[in-house]
This record gives sequence, C-alpha cells and structure tokens, in this order.
Amino acid sequence: MDVVLSPSRQAAEQDTERWRTAPVACSLTGDGLSERTAQWHEAISGAVRTAIPDGLRLTLPAARTTAVAALAADEQQCCPFFDFRLNLDGQELHLEVRAPADGAGLLTDLFGPAA
Repeated sequence: MDVVLSPSRQAAEQDTERWRTAPVACSLTGDGLSERTAQWHEAISGAVRTAIPDGLRLTLPAARTTAVAALAADEQQCCPFFDFRLNLDGQELHLEVRAPADGAGLLTDLFGPAA
C-alpha cells in the first residue's frame, strides 16, 4: 500500500514565497514583451488600484477572471518574481500582484501605480 505524504507547512510556505528569491528578470524580449504588456493593459483597463504590502491590488469585473488568470499563468513562465493571487468576491475580481523590492519598478511599469 502506497502512502502519500502531504508537504509540511514549512515546505508549503516556502513554495508560496519563492517569488521573493526569484531573480528579477523577464525572459520576454522585443515583440513578445510588447505584446504581453498590451495584453495586460487591456485586461486590467479601468481597474481600481490599491497599494498592499509588496505590491498592488487591482479590482476588476469578475467577467475578466479567465483572461486575467491566463495572463497570470503565462507571466509566471517569464517573470517568476511576480506573485499573483486571485480572489473572486461576488461580481468583482481582486488580483493581488506582489514583487520583491528589486522588482517594484517593473510591477508599476506593467500594472500601474496604486491610487
């Protein structure tokens, strides 16, 4: 009989915090970077922005959840220093984006400043 062990709480916490130690670098260049930036700007257009520790919370219509989740998953492939968390609250989607201090400028460039 196989026994499956779940990761320890410490291992799980380290996994969710890996963005803090990931290199602040994007693997996209040129047209790929321009296209991704345009996709983000379209997806988060009109978002209400609020500062949070290490990042930004964007509040959007829940109808944008699929597009935002897909972009966040793609972004993790090229920019693992970003931390994305999505929370659905009725008709609203709250996207929290965090980055280590060295990535704060890139976070603002891509997602805009807090209000």
